[in-house]
Amino acid sequence: MRALTWLESLRSQLDLEHRTLREAMTRAAPYAHGALLDVGCGDKPHEALFRPYVTSYVGAERAQTYRRTASSARSKADLEFDGDRLPLEDESYDTVLCTQVLEHVPDPRHWFGELVRVLRPGGRLIVTTPFSYRVHSAPEDYFRFTRYALQRFATEESLEIEILQERGGLWIVLAHKAASHLLVDVLRTRALAQRLGGYGHEAPTHSTPRWWLAPAVIPLAGGIVAVGRMFHDLDPDPSDPLGHLLVATKPRTPIKGGV
Repeated sequence: MRALTWLESLRSQLDLEHRTLREAMTRAAPYAHGALLDVGCGDKPHEALFRPYVTSYVGAERAQTYRRTASSARSKADLEFDGDRLPLEDESYDTVLCTQVLEHVPDPRHWFGELVRVLRPGGRLIVTTPFSYRVHSAPEDYFRFTRYALQRFATEESLEIEILQERGGLWIVLAHKAASHLLVDVLRTRALAQRLGGYGHEAPTHSTPRWWLAPAVIPLAGGIVAVGRMFHDLDPDPSDPLGHLLVATKPRTPIKGGV
C-alpha cells in the first residue's frame, strides 16, 4: 500500500497528461453545482474533486466499455447505456461532466448535443478533449479537437462559454511524449499505471516492469518533465496543446438566432 502511494505521487509529478487534466478539473470543479452526471465516467477519477460542490454524483458509462475495462476499475459506473442516446429525461442534471470521451464516439457533435439535452437551464457543461495525444483505446479512437471545434459546438447549442482554455502547450507536449514513452514503454509500466487509475478506458494489460532500468529511466524522465515545464513557463505556445477544457452554461431562457 505504501509503495502504491509512492507511485501515485511519482505519477502526479511525471505524467503531464494526468497533471494538466487534474489542474483543469481543479479549475472547473467550483463551477459545478446540484446533481452531477459524469458521462463516460470510467472509474470516476474526478469524483473526489467535484463532491464538495454537488449534491449527487452519478457516473454513466457505455455497457461495452464498462465490460471491457471493469476489471481495472476502482469505482464502478452507476448507470450503463447502449445506443446513441442517454437513457435520461431532458433537463435531468444541473452539471454534466464529460472528460476525454468525445474522441471515442463516431459522431461527437451528436453526443455533445446529448450532453446539453440532459442539462437543466442554468446548468453547467464541463468537457475536456485531447488535441496532441497518442492513439488510445484503439480502434475506437476517431478524433482530436481544436478550441474552435469546441467553440462551434457550444455556439450551435446556444451555450454561454465560461472557460475555453488549452491544457499545456508545445513544450509540455514534447516533454510528455518523451517521458511517457520512457516510463510506459521502455520501463513497461502500463499495467501498473492501470492499477493507479491510468488508462481507465483501455482494456487491462499484463506486463512485467523492467525495474532494473528504473535508476536510469525515472531520473531521465523527471529531467525531461522539468525542462519541458521550464520552457513552457518561458514560452507558452497554445497552438499545440495536449488538449482543451470547456466550461459552458445553458441559458435559463432560449437564445434566439443561434448559429
